Amino acid sequence: MSLIDFILNLAGLLLWLNWRTLPFDPLSKATPATLIGTLRRAGPTRYQRWHFATALGVLMLLRACFYRLTGPAVDWTGTLNLVATRLAFRSDSFSFMLLYSTLSFGLMLGIFILCLLLLSVLAPGGSGNQLLLRLGRAHLGFVIGWPAWRKLLLPFLAGLVLWWLLSWPLARWDLIPRPVSETSRLAQSALVGLSTYFALKYLIVRCSRRICSTITCISGGM
Repeated sequence: MSLIDFILNLAGLLLWLNWRTLPFDPLSKATPATLIGTLRRAGPTRYQRWHFATALGVLMLLRACFYRLTGPAVDWTGTLNLVATRLAFRSDSFSFMLLYSTLSFGLMLGIFILCLLLLSVLAPGGSGNQLLLRLGRAHLGFVIGWPAWRKLLLPFLAGLVLWWLLSWPLARWDLIPRPVSETSRLAQSALVGLSTYFALKYLIVRCSRRICSTITCISGGM
């Protein structure tokens, strides 16, 4: 079931990428005055952005139904590993399976965006990185123009705020223990914020030399 969940998350990510990057398709804006303009489609674009957004929503719904039907039969529980904590969702509840389906995809999407954020810090904006820049503009927006130190701080702040917001409904639904105080809730949120960097461990190891040089440049500029 975990492998099926991973494959469906990848399918959802592909639908998301098509939805977000379709306006950046060079063939959709090509003109005959350019070489690529000769490749312009003769007819209207077959797929519109809303097609991909709708397909993604249907995928989340259908796989929640699939998990609800098959999960209890194989004694499966949906789990999300957030490093600082682990969430478990009973498969005998369609509401929990729909929540799990959404959050599981959201976790993969968040890791993908974090990778884009780190690569936008490490990769120069030359012509050899047009695909990276296009993906960065589609998913990061104005954040792509931020200084490196602010980009590196963003995962912690985003994880902290998102967990602080999610902790309220998750505690109400008994998916996590209720925090004993607001200080405890904030401390848990800070731990989850710090754990976001663990999602980048493989990319960090691969780019460790470039990261060290980037940190040196940031330190020298402060």
